[in-house]
Amino acid sequence: MLQNIYDLAKDIQSCETQNEKFQYFIELADEIPVKNQLSEEEKNNDNKIIGCASDAWVVVEKHDNSIIIKADADGLISKGFLAFFILGFQDATAQEILEFSVNDLHALGIIQSLSPSRANGAVSSLNKIHTLIKNIAH
Repeated sequence: MLQNIYDLAKDIQSCETQNEKFQYFIELADEIPVKNQLSEEEKNNDNKIIGCASDAWVVVEKHDNSIIIKADADGLISKGFLAFFILGFQDATAQEILEFSVNDLHALGIIQSLSPSRANGAVSSLNKIHTLIKNIAH
């Protein structure tokens, strides 16, 4: 169920200014649960997100039927949109995450909430998450 991601998107949409949206992502960065944080060893080139405005990494693990997304970034806003995916996809199945597309990011107004370079990072992050899920789902 992707209700979490839709709830987070509503919060972002309620921000009136670009600065409020950036502040929301910065605050979201602090909400990444410990189980979703990366170790220093996991911050490597294999896990790096290409196309992100700052250095960012993501790891996807499968535990029973659940997907655990772990991520980190050097920039707070980048870390915030990674938190958006971590928190938004919490309790979602691999199939539900794979069905959530870049078009959904546009439809929810997430892409429009970011600068072009950060929007590219958000799209790159989602694409990397999808690729990693496909690699472990089979």
